[in-house]
Amino acid sequence: MKNAPKIQFVNEALTSIQRLHTAFGDMFPHAGLVQIGGSRKFIQKSYLSHLSKVIESIRSLLDLCGPFESNAKVSKVWSEIVDLLSRLELNSPSLSDTEINSIAITLYFSSGVMWHYLVDTFQITPVPDRKYLRIEPIPVLLQITNRTNNDSGIDINKIIDLLIEEIHSLAVRK
Repeated sequence: MKNAPKIQFVNEALTSIQRLHTAFGDMFPHAGLVQIGGSRKFIQKSYLSHLSKVIESIRSLLDLCGPFESNAKVSKVWSEIVDLLSRLELNSPSLSDTEINSIAITLYFSSGVMWHYLVDTFQITPVPDRKYLRIEPIPVLLQITNRTNNDSGIDINKIIDLLIEEIHSLAVRK
């Protein structure tokens, strides 16, 4: 695997992100889930710990790609997501259902955006794994997570910058 081309590492990272997106999709407060207590039903220490390990494997795979222009930004997003998962793991009993649902929505949105960001960054055509949830286009992700796009186009770099701020604010809330 050491001699595998960079694209193999990117594709493995994208598959792991798709796995993560599927897990966050299960937590996503969709119709019917709110009635049974919301995303809280999916929060278990072992589950959150596993998700953090998936993120670490994604980061390791991207490190194997060598330096790339937006590596620092990508790393920052993953760090913020891990911090948010830690907050969820440590504080879930004291968080309201609304807070937990908000975190679940943000995690779902984040994984989808990061998948698209890496596809754009490495300019590849990914082959999604059918075992996992399909990652929606950015406009659809914006719509289903109740986010607005006031620009005439989609600026993924701007979305990433706003996402870093959002995740950080959720991770540090007391």
